Amino acid sequence: MHSGVNGFVMVLLPTANGRFFDVLVGIGNVGGFIVLNVMWDLVMNLKREFPRIHRIYMTAALLGIMGLPFVASGFYRTLAPLSGLLGTTVILLSLVLIVILLFRHGLKANLIYFFLGFFATAVGAGLTTLMTIGVIPLNVYTVNGYQFSSILHILFLAIGLAHRIRDIEKARIQARQELSLETRRAEDQRHFVALLSHEFRSPLAVINKAAQMIQITMPKIEHDVAERLDRIRQRATQLSRLVDSFLTSQALEHGSHALKKTPTDLGRLFNDIIISAEAKEQVCTTTTPTRLVWSVDKDLFAIAVGNLVDNALKYSPPNSPITIEASTNASGLELLIQDWGLGMSSEEIARVGTMYFRGKSAQDVKGTGLGLHISGKIVAAHGGILEVQSRGSDGTTVAIRIPRQHSA
Repeated sequence: MHSGVNGFVMVLLPTANGRFFDVLVGIGNVGGFIVLNVMWDLVMNLKREFPRIHRIYMTAALLGIMGLPFVASGFYRTLAPLSGLLGTTVILLSLVLIVILLFRHGLKANLIYFFLGFFATAVGAGLTTLMTIGVIPLNVYTVNGYQFSSILHILFLAIGLAHRIRDIEKARIQARQELSLETRRAEDQRHFVALLSHEFRSPLAVINKAAQMIQITMPKIEHDVAERLDRIRQRATQLSRLVDSFLTSQALEHGSHALKKTPTDLGRLFNDIIISAEAKEQVCTTTTPTRLVWSVDKDLFAIAVGNLVDNALKYSPPNSPITIEASTNASGLELLIQDWGLGMSSEEIARVGTMYFRGKSAQDVKGTGLGLHISGKIVAAHGGILEVQSRGSDGTTVAIRIPRQHSA
């Protein structure tokens, strides 16, 4: 394109006819305008820095593409001045944008070289225009001003791009180092939590066992003392479950817990969970078929369902019904746990399953914010999904769906 505009083709192909040169010059002008818009849009990252101006540049490039077929027709006489005017406008606008970027991001080397490249082009285009209309005389400097400015433009552009590539590489290395550091910190934290959890297990078991032995060996202790012993055992059990939750969450997070799937009678599993939660009168279970057997990791799946039942009990009014419905279909297993508690907002549902997150309705209820998170991890390890639907003040339904291919 530059060869046609600058006249080099006439030197290289002196026998070609004038019409050929006219078309080549037209392609050079319009094609240069198209490339100018696209190139500087990418170089200045206009899509991120100036989204609206990015659309203007792309529209101008599209108009240039639409105008390419007309360079071989008589309409080019009308198109050429417009192309030149738009090209000059793009150069001047780009200069202004570079200055804005310099103020916005500081005196970065690549932006300075981009500015110099645009400035050289603007000077070359200005000299050519003034020479064409006769304001300045024809001499070796004015005639070759555009060629010199083109060389400087390419040179500054290459240097600017080299600096930008270097900055990108530095940022990539820094990001990799920060990620490595963050990974090490997370790993150290996991090791610490796992160590702390293991260290807590033994004393908690001893405390629980000691309180139980006192109850057994001293059956006639005072009522107040008996209540304190019950609270001690309850708190020790709660802490022990919390430790188990931490360890289970960490193991599932890093895939270090291998599932031990066995055919499990889900009706019996639900019954054991209800008995453990001491909610036999409040929770109603339904399985279809009556004896529903599905291949799951029995211990982990019991934790997942137990957490959901525990949440339903905590956030529902006393003695309000809670239902567990399990059934199979062509897709696989579907388990629904429904309560009639306070429910959640759509914003809260979007964050459900995030570690330590607790909704507004849960602020006055004791909890850790780990139950749903761990249940979701366990269900995901079984190849399934956990979904939450809330009906506002009319309660919440938690659905577990496990595809059939993951039942084996």
